[in-house]
Amino acid sequence: MLGMDPSRALAVGTALCLVLVAGCAGEQPTTDPPSAVHTHAGDGHAMDAVPEPPASADWNAADATYLTMMVAHHSQAIDLTELAAERAVDPRVRRLAAGIDAGQGREVLVMAAWLVDHDLPEPTVEGVAAMTEVGMPGMLTTAQVDALAATDGTAFDRRFLEDMIQHHQGAVGMAEQQVVEGEDLRATEMASDVIAGQSAEITRMRELLRALP
Repeated sequence: MLGMDPSRALAVGTALCLVLVAGCAGEQPTTDPPSAVHTHAGDGHAMDAVPEPPASADWNAADATYLTMMVAHHSQAIDLTELAAERAVDPRVRRLAAGIDAGQGREVLVMAAWLVDHDLPEPTVEGVAAMTEVGMPGMLTTAQVDALAATDGTAFDRRFLEDMIQHHQGAVGMAEQQVVEGEDLRATEMASDVIAGQSAEITRMRELLRALP
């Protein structure tokens, strides 16, 4: 999985199972709705088919696509914060990373619960891995993740902040698209929360970059 070591992938999968008990037990909808293939925010790569909503639904495919993608997007960010917990030397960077880890971990569970509540495929470790391999706006490449993992000291702090700014900017762009295209109020509220929270964190990370020795 791009940016997620096996132990962290297992942790994400376990967390998802805590909220997706029925899904992880193998329960499935009795009927399979028609599916449509969507692409990642204009990058031209097809993602796994996301079921189209029934005609009576108050949500649309944009809602389902956004939340499915964002679970994978957040999962890479969480993995990056685990690197920071091990390697960052500036206490301000460590505190920032811990806050991102906690906040995005909570959001992953809420997003996953929305998908299951709407009888959509629950996120799995394998599914998250597939989507991170395709790539999404702001996602780090394998080379970027490897370079970060090979860095220590203040150089790590700087690279981590630069990489996480890129990652956050991609998430904000995806959330802004959801606000325009989505129909479900809760999904759009989650996107608005991402815009507000990650925009503030981008500002903070830029301040930290300027303050690093």
